[in-house]
Formats: sequence, C-alpha cells, structure tokens
Amino acid sequence: GPVAIAKSRSAHVALGRAFEKNEVDKEYGALLVGAVASGTVDAPIDGLASTTVVTARGQTPCAVDGVLSDVALKPVTGRRHQLRRHCGETLGAPILGDDLYGGPRKGIGLFLYCRRLALDHPLEPGRVVCEID
Repeated sequence: GPVAIAKSRSAHVALGRAFEKNEVDKEYGALLVGAVASGTVDAPIDGLASTTVVTARGQTPCAVDGVLSDVALKPVTGRRHQLRRHCGETLGAPILGDDLYGGPRKGIGLFLYCRRLALDHPLEPGRVVCEID
C-alpha cells in the first residue's frame, strides 16, 4: 500500500507534525473473519475515545473460516492497534491472521493493508493523494 517517505529533514519534521495533528487522511483494507455491516465503531481503547468508520465492500463464504468480509477501515482517531482491536474485540470479526486479537490461522500474515493516504505536501502548496484499489 501507499507509504509516506520524507526525503529531507524539514520534510521529515513537517510529515511528523501532520501525523501527530491527525492531518493525514488514512484508509485501510482488511479481510475480517465473520459477517460485518457498514457503520461506525465508537469504543474506547485503553480508556481513550476511539472511532473507526467501517465500510463493508463484500463477503465471501470460506470453507475454513465461515465468512470472510472485505472491508475498508478509516481510523478517525489514532490509537495503538485501534483497527485490530475494534475489529476483533468490538465487532467480533478479527482480521484474518491477527495473532494478537483473535484472528484464526496464525502465522499466515496479517490481512490488513493501507489503501489510501492523503496529506498536504510538506514543503509545497497542494495535497498529495496516493490510492490503490
């Protein structure tokens, strides 16, 4: 998926500030084990308010895991393991391969990836958007 890389010290500082101030728009894709509907998850993580927008993109039956749901996940807040915990603990549909929060088939890799990054260019005017489908 998309990755933001700073090529100079000043860009690195600006990029770090943008992430700290939650000015970077991020969207992730994941395969969840279980049926999931679109909606918003508002569940605290470690006592702090946490919000994730879930968009169901499709479901498919799976002989091993029952149903797999293809979802887009947009973290509104940025807590440690927020997406993994909201899926596994709150929705009851862990990310496939998540060995920390209940995903089956451990050791196959985490089926979570970045789909979209959008941020202001750190040194020039304008917004940079990188997206995969």
